[in-house]
Amino acid sequence: GGAARAFVTSAPSGDVIVNVPNESVGLVIGKAGATIKYLEQSSGARIQIAKECPPGSNLRPITLTGPSQQCVQAAQSMILAKVNDGAQIGGGAP
Repeated sequence: GGAARAFVTSAPSGDVIVNVPNESVGLVIGKAGATIKYLEQSSGARIQIAKECPPGSNLRPITLTGPSQQCVQAAQSMILAKVNDGAQIGGGAP
């Protein structure tokens, strides 16, 4: 098994959705929202975290929207790095 990892899906609208394990959402938000503010400023993308997991799921969808695909990709890589690095419990590199 190992720790749950975040993965990316795309919405019909073209938005990117990063599905983050519920226990890892705090890594993305940071203390008092500091991390998410930093991620938004660095990437230029808007990051919207769902209030709760969809029924029957332990994953919290985080929707990324931005003026350009580049902003969205930047935000996506930063979130995945945060979550998946945090989830490395003796897991080694992919």
